[in-house]
Amino acid sequence: EDNWKGRVVPAAETQAPELYIEELGWDFSSVWQWDDAAQRPVLQGNPEEYVAPKPPGDPNAEGFYEIDSVEDLQQVTQYPDEQYVLTSDLDLSQIEGWEPLGGLRPFTGEFNGNGHTLTGLTSEHGGLFNINNGAIYDLAVTDAEVDLAGGRVGIIANVNNGEMHTVYTT
Repeated sequence: EDNWKGRVVPAAETQAPELYIEELGWDFSSVWQWDDAAQRPVLQGNPEEYVAPKPPGDPNAEGFYEIDSVEDLQQVTQYPDEQYVLTSDLDLSQIEGWEPLGGLRPFTGEFNGNGHTLTGLTSEHGGLFNINNGAIYDLAVTDAEVDLAGGRVGIIANVNNGEMHTVYTT
């Protein structure tokens, strides 16, 4: 029954053409076309070139965005699909109300700690990353105080579905 309020659909389903073709009946033969890069339908009569947003600056020669400040680190939340490399130790002790990187969007990129240390992470909402579906490695997080009362909480990642190696915490 049509409730005139729309429909609740998981985000992953909105990024596949099946929802629009099979369930919603959109006309992909003459009206719509699927944009693989943008993961959404666009009008055939008004095609667009999708350019994925990128972090400020240019990646280094290996394709990694370099992180050398707390502000750079926090930008991972806005661009969770990119490759990052830590270029210096960072002190997070002055950050109040730390929110895990990525928010509700899983981190699907690559985070190379490059042998550096993040010190003083303090959070009531979880660890460094919320959901890791990417790769995190060669990183130390020391002197961390993370409230573990909420369940599904960790110092490096609250939920890890990705790859994590050569990391340690204290």
